Amino acid sequence: MVLIVMEPDSCVATTPKRRKCHNDEAGYIAQRNHPLVPGTHIVIYLAELQDIPAEGGGRFLVVDEAHGSSCIQTSDRETAYELMRHPEDFCDQCRGDASD
Repeated sequence: MVLIVMEPDSCVATTPKRRKCHNDEAGYIAQRNHPLVPGTHIVIYLAELQDIPAEGGGRFLVVDEAHGSSCIQTSDRETAYELMRHPEDFCDQCRGDASD
């Protein structure tokens, strides 16, 4: 058995790493690489923290970063993750890209 003793602060990073490019935005929950438009993302936010009223109980906001005006609200987190994997289900432009 090997015991390693480290100074108390030696494991603390001096500057925090940003794992995801959207993680410092208000209401950020998750992001995924866009399956149809390389280099962009599909992002899930809490709608109220993005200053968007929760219409019909739509607590979660799914945004297509490639087509910024394309977004959808849902009240269910699992549905938000499913929409993140399939943006063609809510984005007209992605629907066109998927059919090509």
